[in-house]
Amino acid sequence: MPSKTLLDFFEKSPTIDLKLYKVKFIVHGYLWFHTTATPTNLGWVHQVAPVIHNYSLALGLLGYLVEEAYANKLGEPTYTRTRDLIRAENLYVYPAIVKKSISRKVQFTGIGDGYASIRGKTRLSYPERGFNTILFPGSELISFILTKKDNKSLPRFIRIGSKRFGILKAEYKRVKYRFVSHREITHPANTHDSGTLATGLLLLKHPGGDIVAMGKASRALEVEWIEKGKIERTILAYPSRILGDTI
Repeated sequence: MPSKTLLDFFEKSPTIDLKLYKVKFIVHGYLWFHTTATPTNLGWVHQVAPVIHNYSLALGLLGYLVEEAYANKLGEPTYTRTRDLIRAENLYVYPAIVKKSISRKVQFTGIGDGYASIRGKTRLSYPERGFNTILFPGSELISFILTKKDNKSLPRFIRIGSKRFGILKAEYKRVKYRFVSHREITHPANTHDSGTLATGLLLLKHPGGDIVAMGKASRALEVEWIEKGKIERTILAYPSRILGDTI
């Protein structure tokens, strides 16, 4: 009998026919995403994280600009509609990581020559200038998509972002995968979608599910493909809370 380790490694194939694609997103428009806002002597400076949340990408792939019920009474998106769309379409996209970055700091607001102004008798000061670090055309991001669709039916261009829509060109490559158990992931994952993903390195705090790296997933996909003549591999957390258990 094989050892328990080998039995865990060689598992059954999924009972539903989900294809897996490695996708390269190439920025064709200015991508305005920011994760942190820091006050400096120049004004507020917004910094972009090297990861794009998978719900933004899912909405773009399904032809939506923002979630239908974008905000609740507290002003925060619920993302319930986004999850329903993913389940209905059987199309799950993983967070995208920046592979090639061409970024610039641009000014997006300016009122006067000073750093801040004091209005009326209030003690609050208001920054008069703001800057955002954006991804320029030519930047590249890498992600993976689980879907029943053929790659010819997937969109070649998508738009993401709730304020200034960034245009991404998508290039798809079908890759092999198999289910494995209790493995360290090597591509970022959404903690809400994976459900049993052990705490990893936090990359992005998000109301739709925090994005982490280097966590351990009880259910995972071992992925393999050939890139420039070399065999490449990665481990993806399986989104069991979104697509259900397939074993």
